[in-house]
Amino acid sequence: MKSRAPTALPSRVALDLGSADTGAAVADVLARDWKADAVVVWLPAGAAGAVTAGDLSLAGDGLRACTAADLVVPMRERWIHRWLAARGLAACRVVDVPPAHLGRIVAAWGSKGRVPPQIDHVLSLLAAHMALLAERRHLDERLAAANAARLDAEDQILRTRRVRALGEMASGVVHDFNNCLTSILGFAELALGPLEEGDAFYNDLSSIRTSALDAAALVRRLQNLGRRGRDTDEREVVDLCDVARMMPALARPRWMQLSQCHGVNFEVIVDARPVPTVHVVVAEIREVLLNLLFNAVDAMPSGGRITIATRQAENGWAEISVTDEGVGISEDVQSRVFQPFFSTKGDHGSGLGLSVCQTVASRHGAELDLRSAPGEGSTFTLKLPPAPPGMVADTTPRRAATRRLLTAQRVLLVDDQEEVRDSVGEMLHALGHHVTVVDRGEAAVALAGRQRLDVVITDLGMPGMSGLDVAQRFRVLAPRVPIVLLTGWGLDADAPSPANVAFVLGKPVTMKSLGDALEACASAPAAAERGEKCS
Repeated sequence: MKSRAPTALPSRVALDLGSADTGAAVADVLARDWKADAVVVWLPAGAAGAVTAGDLSLAGDGLRACTAADLVVPMRERWIHRWLAARGLAACRVVDVPPAHLGRIVAAWGSKGRVPPQIDHVLSLLAAHMALLAERRHLDERLAAANAARLDAEDQILRTRRVRALGEMASGVVHDFNNCLTSILGFAELALGPLEEGDAFYNDLSSIRTSALDAAALVRRLQNLGRRGRDTDEREVVDLCDVARMMPALARPRWMQLSQCHGVNFEVIVDARPVPTVHVVVAEIREVLLNLLFNAVDAMPSGGRITIATRQAENGWAEISVTDEGVGISEDVQSRVFQPFFSTKGDHGSGLGLSVCQTVASRHGAELDLRSAPGEGSTFTLKLPPAPPGMVADTTPRRAATRRLLTAQRVLLVDDQEEVRDSVGEMLHALGHHVTVVDRGEAAVALAGRQRLDVVITDLGMPGMSGLDVAQRFRVLAPRVPIVLLTGWGLDADAPSPANVAFVLGKPVTMKSLGDALEACASAPAAAERGEKCS
């Protein structure tokens, strides 16, 4: 029978490379319109160009029972000819879908006389259509990947902008925040002064003081975030056992809120075994442990036990860990928990807690490890190198001791904030000094030369006359009086300042830092007159 010779594919045939219907559509066209006794169409299931087992469509008497494994491995034309000849189909045409054997189309007839004269052109046309479909699918996949990457980048940019906006907002309120901390820390230290460690309120006041110092350290890190090469945090030699024992009291408000509001009970155990002392910024280590404790609380919605443990590692390092009995973390999530902005808490988490912990660990040359499994809880372990030899470890808890100088100094305190004047003024009185308090720079300058002064402590940022303006005026009117700048903003070390500025004290001040500055300034008049700085 003479077969028809259509010049194009029927409009009802829709080819979609990779679809299960593609091979069937091609096979049906060749069997129906070109009277092929058998048609074999093999298409890859993967990306364009992959030679893998895929969609195999057969048309013809009894050939649909053939499986893909019969044809996929031996793709040589000679083998296909033998396979078809064994079934009485000696006349066949084979065409590969470009490029590089993307697919294969085989049409077979019972005799050479039944092979349509235009079949080679038709097969080439079909192969070209399939190649275009493959390219389109490949481009669609690349477009989808590019769109996903774009959306992810936009999300990261949005988060970065939000963090930047938060940083700008924080820098705008940091001065007022430090003023509040100055008042909290000052009065806490004044209240601690007459107490002994066994007194009823000593531990509570010590926790308030520690939290205020940690908040001040956090503010300093926000201030130094955009300053290259600046690291004003002071490291100290500490015993991690003391830090571990302190953490339950600092984190108690978090789980107490859940206990009182939802009836969820938590038990926090401290297993403090001896470890080598470490040289760290203790406020940052407490911040890491607080983050881990808060995550442990969130991981146990029904309550449970949290264990804070210290131990010495085999390599001599000190380890401190936080273990919970929570839901655990799967392996795929474990690989991402330290990435910035990754969170499993939805809108309740920022995704920055563990990232900050990892950053703190890196700053200290430490390691932060995670061991967890779904349903078996989690253990985060911070491994710290021991303090360098020769450093004297003072691991006794700090307390605010009110010390008096042998010689009381006449101090002029200048600050526009009433709470700062009250707290710093009371600390100066507790240290045994005579204090005159004014609320603006103009009033301080009016006293220069009229009242005998040993030291001037002035706020840096004030409306009208700033602290630097006060120092400049005193440099002319009373050059022998050293100036101590009290600031919640920070002062750039490269910025010029008057020679009579002996110290720059960052808010919030402590009894110790205030006393150290005044002790050193006792010899400052002669140095200030020579244009030197106090050390």
